[in-house]
Amino acid sequence: MSTLSMTELEQRYDGESHDWTHKVERLGFGRAYRHLLEQILSGYTLPPHARVLDAGVGTGLFTASLAKTTAATRADRSGRIAFHGVDISAEMLKEARTELNSSGINLHTTQGSVERLPYADETFDLVISAHVLEHLDRPEDALSEFERVLKPNGTLVIVSTQNGIWGRKITREWGVELISAESLLYMSLVAGLTQFKRVPFGGAGLPHFASYAATARKPACNSTSVHRISRCPVRERATGGEGCARRMPLALPTDGGVTRPLHEARRIPSAGITPRSPRSAATRKLCW
Repeated sequence: MSTLSMTELEQRYDGESHDWTHKVERLGFGRAYRHLLEQILSGYTLPPHARVLDAGVGTGLFTASLAKTTAATRADRSGRIAFHGVDISAEMLKEARTELNSSGINLHTTQGSVERLPYADETFDLVISAHVLEHLDRPEDALSEFERVLKPNGTLVIVSTQNGIWGRKITREWGVELISAESLLYMSLVAGLTQFKRVPFGGAGLPHFASYAATARKPACNSTSVHRISRCPVRERATGGEGCARRMPLALPTDGGVTRPLHEARRIPSAGITPRSPRSAATRKLCW
């Protein structure tokens, strides 16, 4: 659980906004973001008139990296990507608009929480989010929201702080709770996302040791496979609400097409086991 409330986090980011991009660029994250997106977009073309959301946009460095990458790789066939950014910090959003507009990138910004995105279902072709989930008390809620606003076959790109010397430094300074890749995989599955995979991040520089990256997809839901993950009220009562998942038959496809059982579910906060999408219920279809 983050030790900073959302109000405290907003105030701190407001105070850091003026030179935030310079700090992050100096650490090598701008270059790392561009290299990451080049890898992803090398095998992926955004549809015409694509809509992209940067969830936790900050001062817009991840979005700026994406805009430069799509222009360089011609991943945007139409040249008309609609970039949107949401953040809790009004000052961060102000800096993002200023910096991106000066580069010819029109960014539509909204102040709000990634745990309750102010967008309609199935709005975006691509959702990107860097170093956001670890700040949240309920990262599973944000993942459910990412799934909700993604269009079918839409892609999610996540960058998160990983455990290590740098991760422990961030934990002390910002009060974050680090999320392992395995936990992110599980929460993504619960949210209804599929095709989760780690992506190399950061090369040999600091970002490689500080963070990891992953992608997932929102399925088209034309599969006949139905899997169910449900809450376990008995376990919740026994643990005082800490929660667990009762695992129904669930398997992940391997590269060879043979399914293998998902590792036994790790405990995560019980309130996040059932996604909060309008379509969610105790039973959830996960299409592969």
